[in-house]
Amino acid sequence: MAESLIRIEIKAGKNIPKVLKNIIREFQTRQKPHQEVGRLIVKNMKERFDKQVDPQGRPWDDLAESTVKAKESEVKLFVSGRLKGSIKFDVKAGGGPEKPVSGLRTFTIITAGSRTVSPRSIGIRAKVHQFGAPSDEIKSAGRAGEIPQREYLGLSQKDVEQVVEIYEKWGNRILVQNARSVR
Repeated sequence: MAESLIRIEIKAGKNIPKVLKNIIREFQTRQKPHQEVGRLIVKNMKERFDKQVDPQGRPWDDLAESTVKAKESEVKLFVSGRLKGSIKFDVKAGGGPEKPVSGLRTFTIITAGSRTVSPRSIGIRAKVHQFGAPSDEIKSAGRAGEIPQREYLGLSQKDVEQVVEIYEKWGNRILVQNARSVR
């Protein structure tokens, strides 16, 4: 299984009452909490994209003068909006290995129970900007110079806190619903 930045493990032993086992199973199989987390992560990543900062809040490197002249703009990573628009998320059961998505691997950010939430972005440009590209790779594409890393997929500390809040809210909701069924 891929390494996660946030991992929530829920284990049910033999001595745990049936109602608690039901709560654990329900949390592990529900889609809504994980989808809410995915939407939050994508929204936050797109906001950082607009601010042109990485997940830690550091500004992206400036564009080369030749790039500014060619684009007639100093706005980084934005020509048509396709790169920013390609930021999506997947919720998968079972975790499983990471898979390539059109030049950029998705990476597991959150594993909660038997579900994973993974952001992704599509296209070779996504990979180049997320990780940077050395000059020898760029020359083979008919361009000069290197492209610095401009990380835009990832979690900030604020993201982590918001994700924990979402899972706490859903955990409490599931707990209350199941407690009512015991009465």
